[in-house]
Amino acid sequence: MKPVDMRFKIVFDKLEKEDDPLTHYSTHTYRAQQALQTVIYPPLLFDGKPKKEEDIEEIEESSNLIFPCDIQLLTIRPLSDNRQLMIFYRHATICSSEKINNCGGDFKKSLLDLLVKLGAKQVQKTDLSGVTPIGELVKVEYLSDVDIKTFDFLTLVLHR
Repeated sequence: MKPVDMRFKIVFDKLEKEDDPLTHYSTHTYRAQQALQTVIYPPLLFDGKPKKEEDIEEIEESSNLIFPCDIQLLTIRPLSDNRQLMIFYRHATICSSEKINNCGGDFKKSLLDLLVKLGAKQVQKTDLSGVTPIGELVKVEYLSDVDIKTFDFLTLVLHR
């Protein structure tokens, strides 16, 4: 029998407002979510620079990509030469922790900005596999209804 890798993190976080002491949450704060992610998916350290470092820097430095703290980009993966699958997930996270620098942005605005920076011309909602289309293929600027409910996904096929 192999030993199980048990890792834990204790997070002390102060909320901006105090709730009723009888209020109970089945969710955690943004800082706790970040701690959880580093336990489940520890950061990978690379010795070399990425091949397209200038693209990464351009997206990071010259844009207003400020997504809500409870939305996570799970993947952007290729489907074919000119199509990619993009999946977002909304956690049940309390976004009222103190000193959160890059949290609480407008999801639709940041999503459209990211799609343009990635070179997407058209998008189509799809299932999690990226195989079954949901709705029509639309130009990026006409993309609507991108609200994600808690514990739900937004899955898009990007066409370049």
